[in-house]
Amino acid sequence: MSQPAAAEIRRLEFAVDFPPGHAAAYLVPGPEPVLFDAGTLGSDGEADLRAGLAEHGLDPADVAHVVLTHLHVDHVGQVGTLREAGDATLHVPTTVRDRLDRDLEDVRAAARSNMLAAGVPEDRVADALSEFVRAQEIMRDVVSPAAVDDWIDPGTTTTVGDLELDPIHTPGHDATHVCYPTTLDEPVLFSGDMLIEPFRAILVNAGFDEGVADGIDAYRTALDRLAGVDAERVYPGHGPVHADLAGTIDRDRGTLDDRVAECEAALRESGSHALHVASSLTDDEAGFVRLLPETVAALAHLERTDRARSWTDGGVRYYAPA
Repeated sequence: MSQPAAAEIRRLEFAVDFPPGHAAAYLVPGPEPVLFDAGTLGSDGEADLRAGLAEHGLDPADVAHVVLTHLHVDHVGQVGTLREAGDATLHVPTTVRDRLDRDLEDVRAAARSNMLAAGVPEDRVADALSEFVRAQEIMRDVVSPAAVDDWIDPGTTTTVGDLELDPIHTPGHDATHVCYPTTLDEPVLFSGDMLIEPFRAILVNAGFDEGVADGIDAYRTALDRLAGVDAERVYPGHGPVHADLAGTIDRDRGTLDDRVAECEAALRESGSHALHVASSLTDDEAGFVRLLPETVAALAHLERTDRARSWTDGGVRYYAPA
């Protein structure tokens, strides 16, 4: 059976309230249509899903397979709609299973310890921790392990419908993240929240769960892996479809280097904890919240590369130039 042409891939967009204003999913047509990612949560997300499919003469019952790139709410939100409408086969990376298998109390304890170590004041930890754990609970409801039909093992070629996928574990933006190279009439890459053309996706990795300090090194590893991919076109979860795989990798490496350099410079001004360093880099509250995990990871990377030293006092990890 011949593969569909890349030109036949259908893009579905879902409105979000952060730049660039949309999240994207991609439908590969054929006898068993395959949807990469599943849009945003809620009734608006369902309306966007139905409207996007209807533009191509389809409805949710026509989707035979759903493949997820990572466990973020703007990419998994309509899994339930798709399964209820037509019992779509759900394919999820084992990296997601590893996260979902963790006991929520262990997640809570790790996140609390990491928030305090970053310098988040005790009186702000409770609210931040409640929000973080609630997000974990929502994800477990949306992507219940019991609902997964096929666990995809990164590094092992797998077949989904008529597609042969070579999943690659690409942590950094998210610890669970997987990209999917495949060949239609040309090699393509379904990249989720990696290799977005207008900007680098923020470094979240594990939020404040175990692994937050590994984010810079994890992101670098992901980019190295993607540099070995042959893809004529990249289909990202935000921003336009593009043909600049190498350029976006170089850009993302550069922005990671810039973040580490900014944190190193801030340490020279006044060495302190991650919250203090992040506060010195931005005056924007929303930007600060996004920046904190990157700062934790950058400071840990500086210490690993002998450019900073750290010590703990009262549960807070302080840094200074080495």
